[in-house]
This record gives sequence, C-alpha cells and structure tokens, in this order.
Amino acid sequence: MYCKKCGTQLPDRAAFCFSCGKPTGDGPQNDAVTADSKASKKAVIIAVVLFIILFVGLIVRRSQTRRFDLPASSSLLSTLVTVPHKQKLFSGSIAVNAHSMYWVNFTVDPRMKDVHVSGHFQAYGGRENDIQTVICSAEDFINFKNGHQAQVFFNSGKTTMGDINAQIPATSGTYVLAFNNSFSPLSGKTVNGEVTLNYDTP
Repeated sequence: MYCKKCGTQLPDRAAFCFSCGKPTGDGPQNDAVTADSKASKKAVIIAVVLFIILFVGLIVRRSQTRRFDLPASSSLLSTLVTVPHKQKLFSGSIAVNAHSMYWVNFTVDPRMKDVHVSGHFQAYGGRENDIQTVICSAEDFINFKNGHQAQVFFNSGKTTMGDINAQIPATSGTYVLAFNNSFSPLSGKTVNGEVTLNYDTP
C-alpha cells in the first residue's frame, strides 16, 4: 500500500506513514476507532429505543387509567345533565260537592328525580269559602278518605287559598292530590288554580 499524502510505499495494514506520519485509515488503531464509533452508535440507538418504549408505555398507562375513571365520570355527568318535566295535575276550575272529595292520581317511577308538586288554589262557596288540599300515597289516601290517620306530604288544612310545594319521595308508586270538602254537610265548593307535578329525568 502507499501513503495517500506523500506516496511512500508502506506495509499492508500500516496505521501511519513512516515518512509523513499521516494515518493511512487501514490500521488496527483505525479499526478500533471504527469499532468504538459503531459501539457508540449502537448505544445511542438502544437508548433511543428504550426511551420510546418507556414513553409509549407511560401514554398507554395513562389512557388506561382514564378509561377506568370514565364510567364514574359518565355517571356524574348523567347526574348533572337532566331534563326537567312538568305534568299538569289540575288546572282551571272544578266543583267539589258537599260531603265529598275530588282527587287526581299520579304515578312516580324510578327514572324520575327530584319529584315535587307545586301550584296554588283558591276556594269559593259556602259560608267560609274553604277547602282542604292533601297530597299522599294511594294507600294513605284510603285511610284519609275513611277518617283514619294517614301520612301526608302536604296538608293545607281548611283554608280559602294556599300555595303547594310538596316534595315527593323517589319511591315508585301511585300518589293522590285531593281537594276535600267532606267536612261541609251542605255547601259545595268551587276550586280554582293550577297544580303541576315536576321532576327531572337523565
């Protein structure tokens, strides 16, 4: 082989030119440098691959954690996002005969949340223009009609006018809004007003 700089003939695999000292690029030292360079490149590639694997693993773990929390978040969201409903139980004017009652049944089912009855009423007729408004379950209404003790969610007592704001428990079943004139033996009453059933659904 010959030196690329000065042209001096050199033994094969000589690392340097004996004449000018320039490295030949074919010696064992150069091979060691090349090997070290290759080893360094390999180490860098391995480090980059490990970093990518760790980074991807971290992203996957976070996404799995978020998916695990999603049902709870969805449940909370469905609780917060609800649709309000109004159902008229009574509106306008009705006649309640002496010694009798007028009532309206309404149903509550498990989908209904924050169930309450609201409205107003006014009675006309008789000496005192009075009526009794009651809200209770259908079972308790049977006791109420027969003069027995009953659990009620609203009881106006005998009054000429009043406002209703009664919370109904979130228990499935049938409930009753009643206007009671059974205490009046002779005078029929006219009741004006509007009463609504209010509730939310998911």
